[in-house]
Amino acid sequence: MMNHRLTLLCFDGDTPIGYGHLDREYGTMWLGICVAEGHTGKGVGSAIMTQLLASADEHQWALCLGVDVDTFGASRLYWRFGFVENHRTQKTIFMQRKRENQMADTIGSLVDKLATTNTKLFINQEFLHIIRRMETFTEFQKKCLCSVEMQQELFASLQKVVDLNIQRTSLVNEVDAKIIALIRDGVAGKELDDGANLQRAHKTYADADAAK
Repeated sequence: MMNHRLTLLCFDGDTPIGYGHLDREYGTMWLGICVAEGHTGKGVGSAIMTQLLASADEHQWALCLGVDVDTFGASRLYWRFGFVENHRTQKTIFMQRKRENQMADTIGSLVDKLATTNTKLFINQEFLHIIRRMETFTEFQKKCLCSVEMQQELFASLQKVVDLNIQRTSLVNEVDAKIIALIRDGVAGKELDDGANLQRAHKTYADADAAK
């Protein structure tokens, strides 16, 4: 199921010369850019990318995209804006960009953050569970829609649950991608537990060990 979030159009006078979009599909936010023939290499793609990433960072969205293996110019643009290869097929390179403020990059730290998000989600869903237990719509109106303040509280609760669900889905996708990458590296004979993949030592524990 595709959920469109944003489209940007770029014009030269009245002539459209490029566009970019962000779409959520099954929990993953996908980015796409297209620049008209004859206008590539002139900064159009960079301008569109800058605006798309600004919107993504504002909403704390992690991004994915797919690019043709033979399209080196587009791949170079994505690399420059912080995208890294996740995996590839015979025809397509799939790339991923984490949120700028996301510090969790090992499986351990991602799972820790996922556990925290799950806890927050459980707490914020309690209000929805109360509504679900109401027996009639009249009861719901009296308890949740009787004043502007109650309506605002209901909206804020629903918005927080939606935001947490989006964060949780993004984290689950990142854990899955990390595990797939580790399996691929393991098959290739690379060292997996080097502190950059599974779990780095917590700074508090490291300081305590150093003090001994």
